[in-house]
Amino acid sequence: MAKLITISPNRTGTYQKQLIPAALQPEYIAMDERTRTYLLAYCAHLARVLDYYSAGNKKDGTWKTLLCADPIILSAVLSEFNTEETFAGFLDLCVAIQQNEDYENFKRYEDPFFASCFEVILHIDEWYKLSNQNFQTNSVQAYLKDVIEQRGAFLLQTYYELYLRLTSSGTFKTEALVDKLSHLSEIWNFNAAPHILIDEEDSSKYILQAIEYGQQLFSLQADIVAKGKNLFAFTTARNDIPAHVGLLLTFLDLFKSEQEAMNTLTRRHLLFYYQEVLLGKFAGAVPDTAVLVLQLAKGVEKFQLPVGTSFSTDGGLVYESVSGQSLSSTQVVDYRTLSVVTDAKHPLGNGLYAGVVTGYQEISSKPWPFFGGMNSVNQLQVDKCAIGMAFSCADLLLAQGKRTVTLLFDINELPDDFNESQSYESSWSVELTASKTWLEVKPTSVKFGKVPAVMIVEFTLTATDPAIMAYNPKVHGEGFSSAWPVCKLMLREQGFSAYPEISQLKIYSLRIKTDVSGIYDFLLENDGGKVSAAHPFIPFPASMPGSNLYVGGQEFFVKPLTEITILISWDNLPPDGFAAYYAAYNEYYKRKPGGELDYDVFQNQSFTSKAYVLDQESWMPLNGANGNPSCYNLFTKDGTTNSSYDTSTTLATSEWPYVTKKEKSIHISFDPDTYPYNPYLQSFSGLDNNLQQGFFCITLSEPANGFGATDYANIVSSVALKNSEIAIRNAKWFNCKPKDFKPLPNAPFMAKISGVEIAYNSDQTYDFSNDNLLLKWYHIQPFSITELLMASEKPTLLPIYKEAGCAMLGLDVIIPDSILSIYFVIQYDTKEINSVIPDGLSYTYLSANGWKPLTILSDQTQGFQCSGIIRFAVPSDCTNAGGNMPPGLYWIKFGAQTFHTMKALLVATQGVEVKLSQAGASTMRTPVMSINKLVKPLPDIKTIAQPLASFGGKQAQTEDEFLAAMAVRTGYKNRALTLLDVEALVLSEFQDLFNVTAKYIANSEMGKNTNVSVVLTPWTQFSDAMPYRPIASVNQMLQVLELLECVSMSMTRYTVRNADFVQMRIKCKVTFNHIGDDEELALQLNEDLRCFLSPWIQDNAVQASTITVTPSAAYAFIKSRSYIRTVHHVQCEFLQDAFWTENNETDAVKIDDHLVISADQHEITWKTSSSDSGGEIASDDLRIGETYYLTN
Repeated sequence: MAKLITISPNRTGTYQKQLIPAALQPEYIAMDERTRTYLLAYCAHLARVLDYYSAGNKKDGTWKTLLCADPIILSAVLSEFNTEETFAGFLDLCVAIQQNEDYENFKRYEDPFFASCFEVILHIDEWYKLSNQNFQTNSVQAYLKDVIEQRGAFLLQTYYELYLRLTSSGTFKTEALVDKLSHLSEIWNFNAAPHILIDEEDSSKYILQAIEYGQQLFSLQADIVAKGKNLFAFTTARNDIPAHVGLLLTFLDLFKSEQEAMNTLTRRHLLFYYQEVLLGKFAGAVPDTAVLVLQLAKGVEKFQLPVGTSFSTDGGLVYESVSGQSLSSTQVVDYRTLSVVTDAKHPLGNGLYAGVVTGYQEISSKPWPFFGGMNSVNQLQVDKCAIGMAFSCADLLLAQGKRTVTLLFDINELPDDFNESQSYESSWSVELTASKTWLEVKPTSVKFGKVPAVMIVEFTLTATDPAIMAYNPKVHGEGFSSAWPVCKLMLREQGFSAYPEISQLKIYSLRIKTDVSGIYDFLLENDGGKVSAAHPFIPFPASMPGSNLYVGGQEFFVKPLTEITILISWDNLPPDGFAAYYAAYNEYYKRKPGGELDYDVFQNQSFTSKAYVLDQESWMPLNGANGNPSCYNLFTKDGTTNSSYDTSTTLATSEWPYVTKKEKSIHISFDPDTYPYNPYLQSFSGLDNNLQQGFFCITLSEPANGFGATDYANIVSSVALKNSEIAIRNAKWFNCKPKDFKPLPNAPFMAKISGVEIAYNSDQTYDFSNDNLLLKWYHIQPFSITELLMASEKPTLLPIYKEAGCAMLGLDVIIPDSILSIYFVIQYDTKEINSVIPDGLSYTYLSANGWKPLTILSDQTQGFQCSGIIRFAVPSDCTNAGGNMPPGLYWIKFGAQTFHTMKALLVATQGVEVKLSQAGASTMRTPVMSINKLVKPLPDIKTIAQPLASFGGKQAQTEDEFLAAMAVRTGYKNRALTLLDVEALVLSEFQDLFNVTAKYIANSEMGKNTNVSVVLTPWTQFSDAMPYRPIASVNQMLQVLELLECVSMSMTRYTVRNADFVQMRIKCKVTFNHIGDDEELALQLNEDLRCFLSPWIQDNAVQASTITVTPSAAYAFIKSRSYIRTVHHVQCEFLQDAFWTENNETDAVKIDDHLVISADQHEITWKTSSSDSGGEIASDDLRIGETYYLTN
C-alpha cells in the first residue's frame, strides 16, 4: 500500500567513506594536485592569450591556432569544465520562480535566469570555434557539430523566442550578452529577430517552458563535458598525434613521476608520526577458523585430543586444534522442543506444543526453530499436547448410578487481579479411568475463591455412564503406578492464557466429596446365603428377631461415608395392613392367659430392624446411643414403633400407613473420622469368616414374635377350639341367632423384597503437608506423567514451565565428570540485540530430583545467537530413569523465557575448533567438508566432518588500513563519549559496514543512564541473497556490541540493531531512444533505479554519487541513461516494508527511524512518439529542494 510521506531532514550517521577526518587523510594535502587534463586545459588557456611571433619577429595572432585545435587539447578543455555550480545556481532560481508562477514574480529573477542560459550557449559555441581551428575534421569537431545541429540550434531558437515573449517590456539588462548571440557560428542558424506573437496573459505557460528548456540547455552542456572525458581517452590513444602535442604529452608524463614523488610526502609524514611518535603497530594476520565434528572409533569411550593436533585438506592447507579437548562416545540421539503459548495472537494459539526434530546430526539447508514456538517446518514436527494434573485414590471408585464429585483444592493466595467471579468450566476437562477406556466428563462447575483461597471443581456422571474402575495400564496406558481409579484434570486451550498464574498455585489439601445415588448392583445375602435382587426374595427367612439381611460391596468401604441410604422396595405387603392380616394373632395375644395386652401386637409399625457394620470381624451397631443400635421401621416411617408400650397414645392403638410406594429408606449417618473404611480393601464376592470389612447388616428386631410363626399352631388350635364352642352353642341355642365362627388365622406373613437400591455420600480430606500414602498426585506433561512426592514440597496445581520455549537433547551414554562439547549451527535473523548473551536463558540437566543447573564452561554461541561450541561438565547425578522425560536417555535442556527466532541447522557432539596454521596464507574460506583427514592418523578417531566453511581469516593490515585505523584513533581517542565517537569506532573496527547511525533512545541524555541505539547498514554484494535490503548478521551485531561495552562508560546501554525499511518507488514517464525496445528498456531502467537507490552495494556501478537523493539528481540520473531520450514526469511515493513485521497496514511511517530502500518494481511508463517532448520534471510529491535520505 503506497503512502505519500513528507520527509524531514534527519541525522544520517557516519559512512565508511566519511570515517577518516579529511585533515588526516594522506591525500588531504598534495604538493601538486594538478591532473593531466588540467595541465592540458591550462596550456590551452595560455595558448589563447600568448602572442605568436613569426620568423620576422612580427606578431601574428596567438598560439591558439596551433595548439587548441588538436582534439586531445579540446577534449581536455571540455572535461575540465565545471557545470555543477552554475547548474545548481540555475536550479535555485527555478525554485524561487516556481513558488509563485506569475509574471511579476518572474521579473525579479529574469536577468540572472536568462543570462545563465545564454552563457551556456556561448560556452558551447566557443568550444565549437576552437575545434574549427584545425583544417582537418576531428572527432571533437564532428561531435560538437552534430550536437549543435541536432539539439543546440533548436534549443537556442526556442529559448530565445521565450526570452523575447517574457522580456517584451524591455527591462532585461544584459543586451550586450544578447548581442553576442549574433556572433554565433553559422551552424546555430540563429535568427535574432523572429516573428512572434506576444501573449502576456499566458505568461505562466512561457515561464514553465523557459524553465524546462533552460534545464535542457544545461543538460546539453553536461552531456558535452561528459563526452569530452570519454573522447580524451580515445584521442590520446590514436597514432596520428602531431609532434608538438606528442612532445607536450611526453613532458607531462615525465612530470607526473616527479608529482607522484612529491605527493608521497604527506603519507610518509603520517607513517612516521603514527609509528615513531604514537608507537602504532601494523595488525598481523588473523588465521582462518573452522569447526570439525569428530567421531571416536567403535569401542573407544573416551579420548584426549592433544592441543595442536593437525588436520589437513586435500589441497594441503593444515589446520591445528586450538586447545586440548576431551572427546567421548556420547551422541545426541533424541531432540525435542517444548513451547508454552499463552498469547492468543500467537500463530500456534494458546496451548502447549511439543516437537520432535529429526535429521539434526547432518548439516541442513532447511533450518528449524531451535526452541520450537512455530508450526511444523522442515525437520521439526510439532503437535499440540495435553497438560494437567491427576490424582488417584479410593474415593474415585464409582461403579453405578448418578455420581456427583466435588473437588475442593486448598491453594495458596490468588493474584490480586485474578477474576474469581468468572466460571472456568470451558477451561478444564475431566477424564476418569472407566472400565474400557478413559471417560471424558465436562465439569459442571469450576470456580476459584480468594477468601478462603480455593479451587472448586464439580462434575457429574449419569446412570448411563460406565463404571469408574481401578487404573489398568493395559486399558488406560502406561504412566500411573496406582491400584485405585485415576482422575485427570486437563487444562484446555480456552483456559491456557491463565496458565502462568494457575500453574504457580500450590496445593495444601484436597477435599473429595461424592454424592452417589441409584446403585443397584452390589452384594446381598440373608441367613440362607446369597440372594439376587433381580427377583423378589425373602430378606428374613427365619421370620424371627435376629434374622439378618446383609448388604455389602467394595465401593462402600474404601472411602469414609458420611451417610448411606438403603432403599427397600417391598413386593407383597398385606393390602389391608398387618393389623387386619394378623387379627387372629392380635386377639390371641390380648386374651392370652397371664399375658393379656391392650394393643395389637401386629401392626404396620410393629416390624423394626437394627443396623450394624462389619468392623474387624465384629458387628458394630450404627446410629445408636451408648452402643445400642437405633431402630428402623420396615414398612412405615421411622418413629412409629410400639416399643415404648405407651397405650395412651394413638401409636399404641392406631395403625400407621405404609411408606409411599411401599419403598422403605433406611438412612444411616456416620462420623467420617470413625467410619470403618479401608482404602486397600480388595474386591470380594461374598460374606465369609475371613472378611473383616465390607458389609452392613439389617437385623429383624421386633416384634418379639417375629412374623408369628412360633405361635401360629397355638392360634389355629385356639381358634378351632373357639369355633367348636360356637358350634355347640349354636346347636344348643338353635332358637337364638347363631353366633359367627371365628376366621382361621392367616399363615405367618413371608415378607419379600422386589428391589434394593443404595445411595451414599462420602467426604475425605487429604492433607499435603506430608507424604499421604492414601492419595497419589501426578503432573501430566508432554513427554511423561510424573508422580510427585508431597513430603518434600507442596505440589503445584499444574506442571510449571518457566520457559516459553526449550530444546531438550537426549544423550545415549555419559561419562560422569567428563567434559562434553556440542556444536550448534545457528541461523538467527533478528532486528536488534541489546545483550551479548540474551536474558532469560537456562541450561539444565535431568537428575533424580528434577532439573538442575548445568555448569557451562564456555559458550561460543553467545546464547544461541550464532554458531559455535558449548562445553559443559557432565554431572555425576545425571539420570536416565526418565522423570518427566522419556526414560533410557540422559537429558539436557536449554530454555528461553521469551520466544526467540533462533533456528538451527545442526546439533552434533564432539565439536573441535581448529585454526589455519599458516596465518594469512589464505583469506578464502575453506569449503564445507574440505578438512577431512589427520596429518598423523589417530586410530581412536573414526571420522572427521567439516559442516561449515571456515571463517574469520584476515590478511595482515595494509598500509592504507593502518593509516585509516590510526586516523580514527587519533581523531576519537578510542573513546565513545559522543554519538560521533560511537559511529567512528564501529566503522573503524568493522570495514564491512557501509554506515553506522547512533541515536539516543527515549529522550536519553548524557550524564544519566543513557540508552543508545546503534543502527548498522552493512555493505552488500549482488551475489548476496538480498543485496537491495542491507541486513547486518547476528555476528556483526554481537561483535559491535562487545566493542561498545568495552570502550563505553558503564552507565551507557546499547542496542545494536538493523534498520527498519521503507521502500521508495519512482513513477516516471520517459521516451526511449530506440522505439520498439520499450519493454526491455523499461526493465533495464527499473534495475538501474534499484541500483541508484542502493549505495551500499559494493560492486554497484550506478549508485548515487552522494548520500542524499535530490529530485534534480533523480531526474539527472534517469536522463543520463544512454537509452533515455526525454524525461516527461517524475514522482516518488513510499511503500511500507513488511520485512520485520507481519502487518504493514499501519497508517503512518516515522521516516527518521527507517532506511529508505528501493522498491522491487518501479512504475515506468513511456511515450512511443519521438515528437513528444516536454512535461513536468517533478510532481508535488517530490519538490525541488527536498532531501530524501537513503539511510537513517
